[in-house]
Amino acid sequence: MKEYEKQNPQNIQIIRLEQYYPFPKDLLKQELASYSNLKKVVWLQEEPENMGAWFFVEHRLEEILPKKAKLMFVARKESPSPAAGLAKIHAMEQAEIVQKALSL
Repeated sequence: MKEYEKQNPQNIQIIRLEQYYPFPKDLLKQELASYSNLKKVVWLQEEPENMGAWFFVEHRLEEILPKKAKLMFVARKESPSPAAGLAKIHAMEQAEIVQKALSL
């Protein structure tokens, strides 16, 4: 069973955004609107905080979120490198950010 399925699957939905540009504003807005009780949207990225798409998508997501929803962010800690360098550390960090995102 996947980690998110262990939590409470009826309260968690995962949307994978694969295209950032042009930003799929209308499609994503429509998808988010389909969740009538949406309270939180978590942007989870595998890259460290100072890397990745967050700085590009943050204000775009803020524009389309339903008024009652809060945007949150989860990523690895800031780093000069996009990778931990050791598979064991990467797996540990990966589990940590997934658990953090699921517990928000």
